[in-house]
Amino acid sequence: ASELAKLTGAITITPAEGAVNLSDTSFVYDGKTKASQAQGLTANVTVGNETVPLTLAPADFVVANDGVNVGSYQYTLTATGIAKLQQAVGSNYQLTVSELAKLTGNINITPATTTADLNDGSFMYDGQTKASQAQGLTAVVKLGDDTTSIKLDASDIVVADDGVNVGSYHYRLSTDAITKLQQVAGPNYQLKVDDLAALMGIITITPAEGTATVNDTTFVYDGRTRASEASGLNGVVYLSRGTARLTVALTTQDIVVDGDNTTTGTYHYHLSHSGIAKLKAAAGTNYALNETDLNALTGTITITPLTVVATVNNGHFQYDGVTRASQASGLLVTVQLPTGAQTVALTNADIDVANDSVNVGTYTYRLSASGIAKVMVALGPNYQINDTTMNGTITITPAVLSGQLSGMQQKIYDGQPGELNAQHFELIFTDGSHIILEDSDLAFADGIAPIVVGRYAVTLSAGGLKRIQALLPNYLLENVDTQQAVFEIVAKSGPLPDTGTGTDTGTGTNTGTSTGHETGKVPSVTGRPSQSINQQTPVKTTHQLPQTGDTSANDLSIVGLILTSIASLFGLAGVRNKKRSE
Repeated sequence: ASELAKLTGAITITPAEGAVNLSDTSFVYDGKTKASQAQGLTANVTVGNETVPLTLAPADFVVANDGVNVGSYQYTLTATGIAKLQQAVGSNYQLTVSELAKLTGNINITPATTTADLNDGSFMYDGQTKASQAQGLTAVVKLGDDTTSIKLDASDIVVADDGVNVGSYHYRLSTDAITKLQQVAGPNYQLKVDDLAALMGIITITPAEGTATVNDTTFVYDGRTRASEASGLNGVVYLSRGTARLTVALTTQDIVVDGDNTTTGTYHYHLSHSGIAKLKAAAGTNYALNETDLNALTGTITITPLTVVATVNNGHFQYDGVTRASQASGLLVTVQLPTGAQTVALTNADIDVANDSVNVGTYTYRLSASGIAKVMVALGPNYQINDTTMNGTITITPAVLSGQLSGMQQKIYDGQPGELNAQHFELIFTDGSHIILEDSDLAFADGIAPIVVGRYAVTLSAGGLKRIQALLPNYLLENVDTQQAVFEIVAKSGPLPDTGTGTDTGTGTNTGTSTGHETGKVPSVTGRPSQSINQQTPVKTTHQLPQTGDTSANDLSIVGLILTSIASLFGLAGVRNKKRSE
C-alpha cells in the first residue's frame, strides 16, 4: 500500500482549442487612405463560452494588393499578429500557428457619395437657334476636393417647351448624359441615377440688342401749328445688328418739345414716356432697347418762314432839274400776307437805281441790301419774300413849257417870194429862257411864201419844232403863241405898174384890177395863233438866256422904211407935175 502510495502518475491538462475569426471593415473612399490604414479591425478570440475582440494594429496584419481605390481588400495576420493572439489566450488555450495563418478578413473601400450640378446657360436671340442648341452647357461633378466639368451638347439634355424666342427654358439630363456623368465619376464615386435625373438647369434666351433713332422734320409757318404738332416724325428701330428696321410714327403725345411754339425756328425734342413705350413695343420681346439710350435720343423740328409774294410799285414825278430818280417819293413794297396786304415805304437808301440822273426818262430800280433788310425787319422772322431781285420803274416826266414867238420882218415889194430871216424873230419861254432860232425853224402859217404886199402870220416849221424840242429833252413844249410873229411886204413908192388891164383916168385912181395889194392897204394877218409840241426826247439841254435881238438888222429895216417913204413922195410929185403940163 505504501508502495502504491508512492506510485505517481502525471495528469496532463492540455490547452483547450481556442477559436479566432478576423472582422471585416469598410470605409469610404477618400483618395488618400489605403486599405491597410483601415481603422477598427479586430480579431475575435473565443475561449470557452467567451469571445474577446482584440484590436489589430497595422503591424498585426498585411493587405494583399493594398491600395486607396474602391474595392474589397483581403488581409491576413502577420507573425506579430499571430503571436499577439497566442499571448492573449494564454496557456490554457491553444491557437495553432497554421490555423491562424489561414485566417483572412476583408477591408472594403466603398465609393464616396458625390454630387453634380448643372450650370445655367444663355445666348442672345437670333431668331434661329433653339434653347436646346445652346452652347457652353456643363455638368459639374464634385470629386473629393476637386470638380470636373463635363460639356453637354444637344443630345445630353431634354428642354421643356423648346423654342427660339426670348425666355427662360428648363432642361434636364438625358439618359445618355446620366451614364456619361457616372462614367466620368468612376468607381471611386457614386452618382445616384435618381439624383442625376432630378437635376435641373435653366437656358435663357436674352433679347437681341436693338438701336433706335428719331428723324428731323420741317414745315412752313402758318401761325397756328406748334412745333409739337409737326407731322412726319418717326422713330426707327434697327433689329438684327441693323439689317432689319421698323418705322414707328410718332404723335404729339410721343414727344416733348423744348420751348414749344408756332413761330419760326429750330426746336429740339426728345421722347416722352409714351414714345419710349411705343418704340419698345414695336421692337417686341425678342429685342431690347436701352432705356438710357432712348432717353438720350433727340431730334429737331424746324418751322421755316412762309414765302410770300412781294412787288414794288412804279413811281414818277415831273422834271425839276434837281431831284434824281433815286429821290422819288411814294415808292412802296407790297407784300401779300395771309392776313392781307402789308406795305413798306422805301427811301433813297433802300433802292439802287441804274444810271441814276435828274433827266427825263424811265429808270429801273431794285431793292438795295438796306431795302431788303428793311422789308425783312418789317415782316418779322415768320415770312420771307419770294424774290429779292424784283424790279420797278421810276419815270421822270417832262416839265410843261410854254413860249411866245414874236418879231417883225418887213420887205419892200419886189415881185419875189418872201424869205424868212430868223434874226428878226425870237422864241421866249415862260421861265425867261430862249432859243436862238435858225431860218429853217420858221415857216409861213399857210405854208406859201408870199409875194404881194400884205401882213403874213409866221409860225414854227415842223422841222423847227422838232429841232427845238430836241434841244429841250426835259421839257414838253406846249402852246407856242405866234400872234406876235409877222412878216410884212410893203409897197414901194412910185407909179403903180401897168398891168394892161386898166386905164389911168388922171384922177389918181387906178380903175383896173391889180395883181398885188393896193398901195397903202395892209391886209390883216392870217394864220394859226399858237402851236403845240407833243414830242420829247431824253437829251440833256442847256437853256440860253433871252436875246435882246439883232440891233443892226432893226436899224437897216428903219432906214429902208425912210427911203421908201421919200421915194414915194418924189414919185407922187412927178405924177402931179406931168398932169399940170398936159
